[in-house]
Amino acid sequence: MTAIKIRNVALHHFANLDYDSVSLQQIAEDVGIRKASLYAHYKNKEDIFFHVLNHAMKQGKRAIVAFFVQHKDQPLQTTVHSFFHWFMKESDQSLELKLMIRVLYFPPKNVSCVHYTKPFLTDLERWFARYILVKQRDEQLHFSLPVKHISLAFLTVAEGCLIEFFFAENPRYEERVRAILPIFFQGIHTGGSTMNEHNSSI
Repeated sequence: MTAIKIRNVALHHFANLDYDSVSLQQIAEDVGIRKASLYAHYKNKEDIFFHVLNHAMKQGKRAIVAFFVQHKDQPLQTTVHSFFHWFMKESDQSLELKLMIRVLYFPPKNVSCVHYTKPFLTDLERWFARYILVKQRDEQLHFSLPVKHISLAFLTVAEGCLIEFFFAENPRYEERVRAILPIFFQGIHTGGSTMNEHNSSI
């Protein structure tokens, strides 16, 4: 239980501060133990950080997937638009999503997070490709690109908007979402045949 409490307290610190600004002494005080007692559960600050990051990435992916599953009966375009509004509100409340964004775009200078961030992005890209493939079948959509390219394009659009969200006020983020999504959907739709020959491997 103490290890989980340490992780949860550390999550609050790492989500709101850069890595170098997080103090093990402060974490210990917030948990209600001595700093030396931290080492009974974790090797060092980096070990705590990686446990917290692993937890945050898993929870973040679970939350994102759950959103799309819960809205599976909505049209693809409606769901994607709703996703950006959901993410804006959810990331204000979720420490896991807040840390996820921080590490994806502003990783610690001297701590490599690639073993956590790369699998996260790869899994999310593959999952979203499968999701789009299902929507293509159910809604009889016609795409101008292979589904795996559409998935990657969507994540690229999302990353651009999230950087605006991190740096600017919410209205600027919303303005960017409104501007880019019509272009995104115009780019992936076509009046021609579907790209099933490209999508069969997804």
